[in-house]
Amino acid sequence: MNKASTAIIILAAGESNRMRIPKQLLPFRGKNMLQHAVDEASGSKADFVIAVLGANAERIKRVLRPSRAQVLVNEHWSEGISSSIRVGVNALPATVGSAIISLCDQPYASLRTFNNLLDSSLTTGKSIIACEYGATSGTPALFSRKYFDQLVRLDGDRGAKKIILEHNDDVARIPFAEGTIDIDTAEDYQQFMKTEMGMKK
Repeated sequence: MNKASTAIIILAAGESNRMRIPKQLLPFRGKNMLQHAVDEASGSKADFVIAVLGANAERIKRVLRPSRAQVLVNEHWSEGISSSIRVGVNALPATVGSAIISLCDQPYASLRTFNNLLDSSLTTGKSIIACEYGATSGTPALFSRKYFDQLVRLDGDRGAKKIILEHNDDVARIPFAEGTIDIDTAEDYQQFMKTEMGMKK
């Protein structure tokens, strides 16, 4: 890797206590949600991919084909999303200059989404590139190394959005309308799959 190398950290440690099975394993486009996320990230321009597991880690690892991704287990996943961000960022080599934080339950975060974030980082000169959807900005989002210390200092169930809001002058945004779609409940998934099937007709 060179000094300009980049990483994608996929957060997939949640318990999915409102689902009958871990949402990481929900079927999606012939794979499961996490496998789809890992494959999209691995096919992007990023140099380094990490998937952070937590609850149900052993069950998920048995069926996950990590490709070129490094799979880590957050033993403190119950402390909230910040603990998984910390595990992922702390595992990055010193040569990584920026990292994209992504969630496995945003199914439309794709290779193109990741590449758009990376390209925007180069063209805008901003240190944070966030996806814009609905009336908000959030993940997937790219952070330069200057923000790594702040990422690892997040606590509880607070994600990287806090840092985006605090540094608005250093943020560029790319449109990602599908970012409003995430999967938290069985009802979310059922509705999502109805929409997905409708798109294929």
